[in-house]
Amino acid sequence: MAQALASGFTRVSYVVRDLQASARWFEHALGVEFFAARSAQLGGPNGPPLPTGNPGGAEVGVRMALARAGGRGELEIELIQPDRGDSIFSRFVERTGGGLHHVGFVVEDFDAAAQQLEGEEVTACATVSGGSKVAYFDCNAAGASIIEIAQYDTDTRLALQRLKSPPAAHPAPAPGANRPRLVQISYVVRDLDAAANWFRRVVGVEYFGITRATAGRDYEVLVRDQPLAVTFSLRTAMGRLGPRGEQEIEIIQPVDGPSPYREFLQEHGEGLNHVSFLVSDFEPAAERMRASGARPLIEFRGHGIRACYFDCRAAGASIVEIGYFDERATAALERVKTPRGRRPIDR
Repeated sequence: MAQALASGFTRVSYVVRDLQASARWFEHALGVEFFAARSAQLGGPNGPPLPTGNPGGAEVGVRMALARAGGRGELEIELIQPDRGDSIFSRFVERTGGGLHHVGFVVEDFDAAAQQLEGEEVTACATVSGGSKVAYFDCNAAGASIIEIAQYDTDTRLALQRLKSPPAAHPAPAPGANRPRLVQISYVVRDLDAAANWFRRVVGVEYFGITRATAGRDYEVLVRDQPLAVTFSLRTAMGRLGPRGEQEIEIIQPVDGPSPYREFLQEHGEGLNHVSFLVSDFEPAAERMRASGARPLIEFRGHGIRACYFDCRAAGASIVEIGYFDERATAALERVKTPRGRRPIDR
């Protein structure tokens, strides 16, 4: 059953206060282009039913935009702005100010995917029906935040394709080696082993490679642009999703010492922490992020890696990591994600 989700995530979704402002930030900081937005009505007499997640089936309005991401434009970044009514989206913005909300999977067999989640006693916090089937599952108890599964009819698929496509007068941007490439979703949890087992069982991640590192000893680390005063240790699990194993799921458990990961658990609890973009040249990408107003949170240097987490909450984008890996670092990461006895994927 978990194979219903093992083909990989399709989108990462942000619920924001100001869709246009967040769209402008993504374009300026990461080169992600949103070409159009649309309004949608859920519930009420004229929209598809939303039986849970809003009281009494009252009408809920949202505005949404989609942009292409990933190396070939195969992934999506979705922005959702609550427009009217009480919903899981409006309550999220009221509680958090907006940010990274859920990961979406487009599936061929909605019922099989839903059954897998429901078998784990995970219930839908909102469901949309009609020609398409969409459900949002509250997986917070497993440290997995919210997971969306969707099976779209032909008309909806075409409408979504148009939404993320440039108008005829605006040529589509070339993928380009220098464009940041969305590759990873990352969770911070208290119990890495339990979370990894859940993702294996429910999402279909075949294997997680688990490592432990101490910041300030194994890597040079800056926290908020300052040298690390006290070392901290992490356990990290890295797994693959997607048809070619090109997507990464990362699970991080803070072990010892104070760190922004431990701060996240204290302030927000377990769940989605950040998404990661690979870049071919770190310094220009980092400067672009700084120029957008994003503030450096954690920077790692060493062993052929340059990576920085940026605090992008002011733009409604939570935390975004950009990372550069040289050939040796890339090969080492692939070995971590590969079970013993198998050949690592050649990137």
